[in-house]
Amino acid sequence: MSLYFSFQAACFVAIQDTVKHVAVLKKAAISLHYLSNGHQKWVENLPDSDAVQYQAVYSGGEEEVYVLGVVPNSHLTIIAYSLEDGEITKQSSVEAPWLSSVESSCVVVGQGVLMCVDPATLALYTLPMQAEETPQFSQTLLQVLYLSTTATTLSFSDDARYV
Repeated sequence: MSLYFSFQAACFVAIQDTVKHVAVLKKAAISLHYLSNGHQKWVENLPDSDAVQYQAVYSGGEEEVYVLGVVPNSHLTIIAYSLEDGEITKQSSVEAPWLSSVESSCVVVGQGVLMCVDPATLALYTLPMQAEETPQFSQTLLQVLYLSTTATTLSFSDDARYV
């Protein structure tokens, strides 16, 4: 017997440094499952899933799991769900006219900082997802960091070693 699961993204969810759950993102829903037996703890439909392309899920070990979606060349949507019951605890929309895909342009680093690169403007954008106030992207030009970009990589310039 073989099983086939279709999902956009998944992430382990740790509470107090112990992984107990896995969050699974599908096209129009997010669910939380017990890692020990695979049983579903909760499932919630994603808002505006006809317009927003949900592409990533993140958990930083707190009491929430974050879902990231994009309306290409318009804005990024961030939704925080309670690990306890799946209720939306926070929802925000961040202008990002340069962003077309979270999957190919962004990565979460540190404690919930979304880092994205835009090859067209040669800029690095950072966004603290867990900010109390409405989050906004900060832009840093790659040239300032002695970085250059190609279609699939980010590399240091030879000049960076002299800094």
